[in-house]
Amino acid sequence: MISFISAARAHFKLRFAEWAVGLGLLAWGVSLACAPGLFESSYLFNGMLKLGSQTQWMWIAIIVATLRLTFLIINGTWRRSAHLRAIGSGLSALIWTAMWGSYLSLGAVIPALATLGILIALDIYSLWYATEDAAYSDVRTKEERFVREVKRRTL
Repeated sequence: MISFISAARAHFKLRFAEWAVGLGLLAWGVSLACAPGLFESSYLFNGMLKLGSQTQWMWIAIIVATLRLTFLIINGTWRRSAHLRAIGSGLSALIWTAMWGSYLSLGAVIPALATLGILIALDIYSLWYATEDAAYSDVRTKEERFVREVKRRTL
């Protein structure tokens, strides 16, 4: 249990942005659950309503955020899962981008555009970094398999 906590603490520091954006997405999804009719009552969400209902967006946000946070827990405590982290970052970036596009379509400059731009940038950075980690992990796995195969054949 202590090694689990130590591993989680070490990886939390390295992946702080991924945790923060994942928790933000989860909070956004939960807030949609707590405010039924929000999309229909505010013109801010007209663009998102064209893509799906508030309930659909709520479930998409909660599911993607939960998966992303689960991937981060797995990556930090059990095994390297950079591929899963990359998927989580990419899906999260798509949700933030849909929201950004919805607000941008209003033709007005609102503070949320800047905030969402930062969230999108963090997710794209996380996607890039996780992809690099995945490539490194793939090479390392191939090298380890090769070494095991050579040892097996020489024994």
